[in-house]
Amino acid sequence: MARANPAATAAEVGTEIEALTQIVKNEYPHQYVGNGFVENLRIRAEPLQDRLTGRLRPTLLVFAGAVALMLLIVCFNVANLMLAKATTRRREIAVRVALGAPRGRIVSQLFTESLMISMLGGGLGLVLAVLAVHALNASRQAALAGLPEVSIDGVTAAFTFLTAVATGLIFGMAPALSSQGLGVSEALHSESGSASSSVTLRRMRQALIVSQLGFSLTLLISAALLAKSFLRLRNTDPGFRAENVLTARLAVAGPGFMRRVLDGVRQLPGVDSAAVVTGMPLGNAGNFGNFQIEGRPQAPRGQEPKTGMIEVSPEYFQVLGVPLLQGRALTARDESNAARVVVVNEAFARQFFPGESPLGRRIVANVTGEQVWDEIVGVVGTIHQGGLDRDVTPTVYHASFQGGSLLVHAISDPTSLIPAVEKLVASVDRDQPVYDVRTLQRRLDDSLGSRRFNAVLTGSFAFFAAALACIGVYGVMSYLVTLRSSEIGIRLALGAQPSQVMSSILREGAALGAVGSVVGIAGALSLSRYLTALLYGVSPRDLETYGLFTVLLMSVAFAASIVPGRRAARVDPVTVLRNA
Repeated sequence: MARANPAATAAEVGTEIEALTQIVKNEYPHQYVGNGFVENLRIRAEPLQDRLTGRLRPTLLVFAGAVALMLLIVCFNVANLMLAKATTRRREIAVRVALGAPRGRIVSQLFTESLMISMLGGGLGLVLAVLAVHALNASRQAALAGLPEVSIDGVTAAFTFLTAVATGLIFGMAPALSSQGLGVSEALHSESGSASSSVTLRRMRQALIVSQLGFSLTLLISAALLAKSFLRLRNTDPGFRAENVLTARLAVAGPGFMRRVLDGVRQLPGVDSAAVVTGMPLGNAGNFGNFQIEGRPQAPRGQEPKTGMIEVSPEYFQVLGVPLLQGRALTARDESNAARVVVVNEAFARQFFPGESPLGRRIVANVTGEQVWDEIVGVVGTIHQGGLDRDVTPTVYHASFQGGSLLVHAISDPTSLIPAVEKLVASVDRDQPVYDVRTLQRRLDDSLGSRRFNAVLTGSFAFFAAALACIGVYGVMSYLVTLRSSEIGIRLALGAQPSQVMSSILREGAALGAVGSVVGIAGALSLSRYLTALLYGVSPRDLETYGLFTVLLMSVAFAASIVPGRRAARVDPVTVLRNA
């Protein structure tokens, strides 16, 4: 770790650090010559901030986009309401203009009304955010594990204030500008229905509804992809049995210490078996290195085959319920025997010995100096060592009691063994800490925590967005029916059938849904490159998901138009013509 000179740029630091690679190789040639794996290593600089929070960047970008879309949907709804309000107030505004009120004062009033709504909404949102952040910190989802608690500070409050002001001004602009072109004589001598039938205002309302529907579909598709990814990941076989297994980490104190710990743990009441390992499942992918297969030509430097290498005590596979597929398992004698033996996983056998048995074949780690050959005596099932969302890798298992991770298979509840295990380790060495004590099932659940968190939060955004869009469609269509009551009454009086009137309203709602779906699909496709890093086993352009939720959104838009359509079909032409 190093603190860079404040005057240096990131590129300059990176160049200097990478130059160290060649310097080290020149000073220690005997460790690099002939060792292709090490020879290809290089030193590079990475900002500490990226190392600490880089994994959260894709998630935060998706959430920021979801919040922005939600905000726009709400603002479009409010803008539509403000437009409707401004339309119904045209006669009032015309009277005020005729009495000498400056147009600037009227526009200022409309802006102020919009600003007050947004400020009240921003204040309420800030209060709800305080409660939400408190709940979030209390639960500490796996997506935030290891990071400082989330807090609302002055910057957050200032951002909320500025956002409220900006949305109030921007989305109050449409109703304010709609009053600018108002003709006093026209407004005073025309009805609100005919005056508000302006093509420009109608298209503006339709554009706002299309945008709401489109943004809602973008969120729905994104949430569905994340949920589908989570379900697929949850149904992935980890390759081991997580039930009734307690895990803990210990500082490595040598094989003698770990042997004594294992001997003591096995004697505890309620313990079925116990083992140690150098790489905890779902948390450590183990060491990777080059190796060579006896009898095969050596690969060119830099192209040697690579495999994971993990040291385990003999009962490791029994504790995890990993099946033995071929040969025999490791035993305690394999650790000290002169004849070195190893067990490989199924992924190793499939990749390096396709169509043949690896039993009896020998491999050697590609290191300089004396080469020690290991004989393959068994093949076991493949474990998702680095996590469920990572591809399985070829792995070689050596017999050893050197591992610092302890696994205990309990007969019943594994958490009941925690005090006894901690006390036993202390009895062997009171200075030896036991930490990160969790059940293996909890580790498995925690490994899915961030993806569950992503799916639930994005799904919540999508649900509320779709509900708001549905309300928006219903509100606009109802308002348009009210404005067109005279036109509808005349059409009915001239012989139009109520079913025809209703069909015209439904067609307009369906058309809005269709155009909104096109916008939503385009938005989802543009977000696909950001979603890729958050998906597992699901394409960001999954046709089934796109098709299902496009049909769902169009159905919502159509359904939201049914009630206004039925109301339009029931207009009494006699009453309308009498009041005309």
